[in-house]
Amino acid sequence: MRIILVIILILTAQLGYTQEPDTLKSEILDNSEADRLAEFPGGEMALQKYIINRVEYPKEARDNMIQGTVYVEFIVEKKGEVSHLRIVRGVHPILDESALKAFRNLPRFKPALQKGELIRVRFTFPVKFKLT
Repeated sequence: MRIILVIILILTAQLGYTQEPDTLKSEILDNSEADRLAEFPGGEMALQKYIINRVEYPKEARDNMIQGTVYVEFIVEKKGEVSHLRIVRGVHPILDESALKAFRNLPRFKPALQKGELIRVRFTFPVKFKLT
């Protein structure tokens, strides 16, 4: 039986509402407060393509029929670099690491603005691993 691999990135950027240390939390503004959101070079479709091309479904996960959605969170800093990359809800360490790998070394984003000031924003992206 042939297992067909389908990796779907549901690209609905949203701000995470997870607990952070007070120093980090106080510096990151809510998405709804931004006049202009941070933007990946080429837009959302370009980000989706970037991640899809880098996500690998590990053989061990396929062999053990491990599937599910991994939620990856990151901060876009005032200068557009990505920081604080982490899993906010994982499935299995193998899939979690594969999802994180896809987000490492993201190019700089166009920074977010609020009232003409550069701001930090938090994004959460679900990455779905599914065997069909």
